Amino acid sequence: MKRVLLALLLSLSLLGPAASLLAGQPGTSTNPAENPWVNANYFYAALVSLCLIVGGYVVYLWREERQISREIAAIEG
Repeated sequence: MKRVLLALLLSLSLLGPAASLLAGQPGTSTNPAENPWVNANYFYAALVSLCLIVGGYVVYLWREERQISREIAAIEG
């Protein structure tokens, strides 16, 4: 569970810089009124972060299930 929380915090901490990198393309305005792609880039960065969080959690659950299966097999052995 600690790993999941750490992955969540890491993803959230990287969301801001990733979104600002996407929005801060050279020669473009970061004002959403002048550049509508700014909002879209923030949305895509948030979507990618959410997919990484969910994917990490699914992998974590899968690994835990495998570990429990191994322990049950060892007990039944």
